[in-house]
Amino acid sequence: MHEGSKEVEYIAEIGLNHNGDIDLAKKHIDHALEAGATVAKFQTYFTETRTFKREALRQILKDCELSPEQFKELKDYCDKSGITFCSTPFCLKSVKVLNDIGCKVFKVASFHMSNYKLIEEIGNSDSINNLIISTGMSTNDEILKLNNWLENRTWS
Repeated sequence: MHEGSKEVEYIAEIGLNHNGDIDLAKKHIDHALEAGATVAKFQTYFTETRTFKREALRQILKDCELSPEQFKELKDYCDKSGITFCSTPFCLKSVKVLNDIGCKVFKVASFHMSNYKLIEEIGNSDSINNLIISTGMSTNDEILKLNNWLENRTWS
């Protein structure tokens, strides 16, 4: 690598692929490590704050939902395995869960990039070291607006 360059992070998007099974989630972490990943990324949410009651996706999300205790177990497993734990919170309550377990890397989903309250809550987390914001579903104007907002923030 050249002087001043940084190493590339390889993020394994585990997301919901564990189907709500903590043992399967750990197997995904193991496979991510074997593949050379440096980060294992999950999704932290509470189904009732993420979907409407009659939404077809609701049961799938409910079946894949992990408890705060299970996220703590996965974070500890990642720490012991030598891979960075990361998660995308979908509400303020899930930010608190991640902060409480000492999550250092947070990712914001692109459809939440204009949710400044959520981003501010993440940014004020005691444990955060890195923030990744996806821009896949965003316009250039939205990205510029968020960048300007972030540059002018004073984090507590």
